[in-house]
Amino acid sequence: MQTDKGRFSTRTRSMLAAVGASALLAGGCVSVPNDTEMVHHVTEMSQAFSIGAISECLAQNCRSVQPAPTLRELDPDSISVLNWNILKGKRDNWSEDFRQFASEQDIVIIQEAMLHDGLIDSLGEHDLNWDMNTGFYIKNVATGVLTASRVKSVSKQGLRTKEPYLRLPKATLISRYAMQNSNQHLLVANIHSVNFTLDMQAYTAQIRSLQNELAGHSGPVILAGDFNSWSEDRLAVIEEMVSALSLQSLSYANHNRTKIFGREIDHVFYRGLEPVQISTREVTSSDHNPILVTFRMPQPSAGLAGNSLAPN
Repeated sequence: MQTDKGRFSTRTRSMLAAVGASALLAGGCVSVPNDTEMVHHVTEMSQAFSIGAISECLAQNCRSVQPAPTLRELDPDSISVLNWNILKGKRDNWSEDFRQFASEQDIVIIQEAMLHDGLIDSLGEHDLNWDMNTGFYIKNVATGVLTASRVKSVSKQGLRTKEPYLRLPKATLISRYAMQNSNQHLLVANIHSVNFTLDMQAYTAQIRSLQNELAGHSGPVILAGDFNSWSEDRLAVIEEMVSALSLQSLSYANHNRTKIFGREIDHVFYRGLEPVQISTREVTSSDHNPILVTFRMPQPSAGLAGNSLAPN
């Protein structure tokens, strides 16, 4: 149960944040698009040259190298995922940690992504395709949620929910990816949940909206993000969605997930997949610690198919 002190702290934070946001809006530093705005980037390396092809060409004195096709589908035997709220890249050492954590990931799920040159360059270093749903602009720089991958998404959809006090939208991004030897798409949902509220109306509406969109997908799912789940009431709304969608929670042996009021606020849920490796990293480069997970598709013999997994 949240203490009176906790409620007072939440109310105080809400009021201070609202005052700060109003000042930014009044000063013209922050602007909110009227409609959902999606930004995307497909790596220019649509075709890649393999070392073997280059060596063979040199040996035969050929005039050109035939490029090998870029990976267009995820490997169902190993899907590595990073989930991290990067605090808009405000801290000096964020890019070093990002490069380290993202270097071997198939899917990178980011909240509080601010599309400045530093983030764009870091994504480009790993030749990642990415989609972004913009919540608002700070000094004309898009800010929101961003999902990057080594393969291009086959579809993307954005949702927004306005913070009651800040009046700034929190964004959600739903992306789908093709997988090798499968007619199913992997759905990846990236959410940054409403934070500063005194009641549950806006928070519940955001989660319900996401739940309705995911309900029509029958294949594997990864749902990750900063859920701002710092109260029992918020956790109850999340748990109801998890149960309705037959999602599962990760089982952490040891973890350093970020807490507010003693409750973890960053989560990764899944369906139709098996977690192979789970870890968290303690960092100073953000006020959130990243979660790293490697999944695989279950083998048919395991008796797990599609969305038949039961919640924890």
